[in-house]
Amino acid sequence: MDFELTEEQKMLKDTVARFVEKEITPRAAEWDEQEAFPSEVFRAMGDLGLFGISIPEAYGGSGADFLSCVLIHAGDPRRNRHRGAGCPPDGVLGGDPGRPG
Repeated sequence: MDFELTEEQKMLKDTVARFVEKEITPRAAEWDEQEAFPSEVFRAMGDLGLFGISIPEAYGGSGADFLSCVLIHAGDPRRNRHRGAGCPPDGVLGGDPGRPG
């Protein structure tokens, strides 16, 4: 049994890690204090294809596997100490992207 990530999973993990490091982590404490998550960050996450990732492509999603969803939600605990930085909203799995997770 092969437990290595696929190239696509590695790229997804790296893309999410770079996005979190650049766009979320520097402001996560401030957003936590304000109990806010700016809509432009949701839009940027959508541009990366992170919403509806587990939805089949036939229905407009990415059709990714379960492990890809886990990789997005898990993040890197060494960098993501805030909820805003480490836990993308429920919309990643097809929930309501307008409602913070």
